[in-house]
Amino acid sequence: MEHNPGNPSTPRFPQFRLRTLFGTIGFLSLLFATLRAVGVGTSLLLLFGLTLVFFHVVGNVLGTRLKDSALASDLAASRSMATRREIHAREQFRRARLGERTPLSRLISVTSWLGGMSGGALGGFALHHWGHVTVAGLAVGAISSGVVGAFFGFLAGSFVESTYTAWSQAVEPPPARRDQPGTSPTHA
Repeated sequence: MEHNPGNPSTPRFPQFRLRTLFGTIGFLSLLFATLRAVGVGTSLLLLFGLTLVFFHVVGNVLGTRLKDSALASDLAASRSMATRREIHAREQFRRARLGERTPLSRLISVTSWLGGMSGGALGGFALHHWGHVTVAGLAVGAISSGVVGAFFGFLAGSFVESTYTAWSQAVEPPPARRDQPGTSPTHA
């Protein structure tokens, strides 16, 4: 298949220069030398982190390309007035749901607070009961355990909030379309 730069539907394969190849080989050499020096467990953790970063970047690139191609196809299809209205309604729906900024909900605030308090109390108790630490060490340990507990409380509250919001949006009936029988057109 030939690559036609004027046609966006033809696939674009990654291209790189010799400098990029040498840089990649140098990076991998340093990575493998580091992995050999730090051991197996740390190596797996480091590789896992690098893999997460790699797939995050790939996901962003793919998402951007898909968004750009969707906008291009929407723009090409916007020649008729009905299509423009549908595109405008879709944009308003996206902005209203995904792009809105809202303060933290009460659920997330409460779960973060409870997580912080319980994490601090449990961490302080564990340090006092099983460790021989000074008062300063106990305070630092309890505070750091509280921060970790608040983080996990925030995660739990966010997960519950997101799940509830997604479920309520999924079960809500779709808006009535104009071309369905029994609906009357509304004028804005």
